[in-house]
Amino acid sequence: MVNKVKRGRPAKVFTDTELREILGFVQNISFRTKAQQQLHEMNISCLSEHYRTLDMSDLTAELYDLLKIVNRQKNAYLKNIELYKIIQHKSTITIALTQLEKEILGYNTSDRDGFFNCQNALNTYNKLQKIAQAEIKRVESESRKKALDSTLKMQTEGQKRRKENERRKYWLGGVIQKYEKFLKESGVYSNNLSVEDVLDQLVKDAIQMHAIFSSNNYEQEVYLQEFDRLRDEIQNDKRR
Repeated sequence: MVNKVKRGRPAKVFTDTELREILGFVQNISFRTKAQQQLHEMNISCLSEHYRTLDMSDLTAELYDLLKIVNRQKNAYLKNIELYKIIQHKSTITIALTQLEKEILGYNTSDRDGFFNCQNALNTYNKLQKIAQAEIKRVESESRKKALDSTLKMQTEGQKRRKENERRKYWLGGVIQKYEKFLKESGVYSNNLSVEDVLDQLVKDAIQMHAIFSSNNYEQEVYLQEFDRLRDEIQNDKRR
């Protein structure tokens, strides 16, 4: 076993099963790359000399590097076969083919040049698909982020409104308690006052005081009308 210490991704460790799969691939493929042909010849040489195929006991630095290259090519080839089948299926239905898809189906794969040209086109097709999928994920991620930001903003604004309402309620409660005390101490009311009674009297006194101290007769009239309106609202609320 060859151990190569490198930074980053751990070194690939091949099993006996993987080695047999790679050797079977280079033996059965119609046309071989330079690396595939070299591995195939090494396997034939081992078979001639030792009456067996290559196994992990034969692993050297050279064979290890060769296996990595051919293994990547094998995986790419198997992926390309699946893509080719998908494109073929698309050609039988109503989905329009792209120019690259038409080019891929147009190659004569029984010819060496056509075979490798088709593989190169399929590699390009695969890369374009990955780019498109990455872009879709990016757009979806941005959409989710915008939706999340909008939700958080709404929640934040809602929390602010709730806090402000709570603050106002707390302040108003304090005002009512103080005014209730004032009304009792001043003798305006001697019995137990409800919140509505206190509010009614508070609104009435505030508007009347404003009308009294206003030098504008029209403004006085407006505030008195406003008082009547608010008093009616309070009385209606009492009835509900």
